[in-house]
Amino acid sequence: VYKDVGGSSPDLIHSSLWDFFEKCFQEARGAVVVFVLDEFHRLSDERKQQAIQFFKREPNVKPILLSNRSDSTDEELLSSTYPGAFSKVRHFLMCGLLPSDLIATMQAKGKLSHDVQSES
Repeated sequence: VYKDVGGSSPDLIHSSLWDFFEKCFQEARGAVVVFVLDEFHRLSDERKQQAIQFFKREPNVKPILLSNRSDSTDEELLSSTYPGAFSKVRHFLMCGLLPSDLIATMQAKGKLSHDVQSES
């Protein structure tokens, strides 16, 4: 299952982050979810921490965090959450693709199966 959410989405901004994510993933019913969180930079540091903790707790959720800038607090957060696994060189990608184009490119390169469904 593929889910794309913008960091400036009113549903995301005006609700509890945890409740919002749980609602998004109820529909997946145990399937692997590729979750694209666009405009990650627009979230407050507190909400970024909540999002990362939620993703870490859910093994079937594969997050892709899109941002038009990188700041040191994001790097620190990801490094401390995934010690030894996070690498700025491996995990930060400067990309000008829309989320749907990113998914299509990943599918074409064999990084995602072709049965991923868009739920935009």
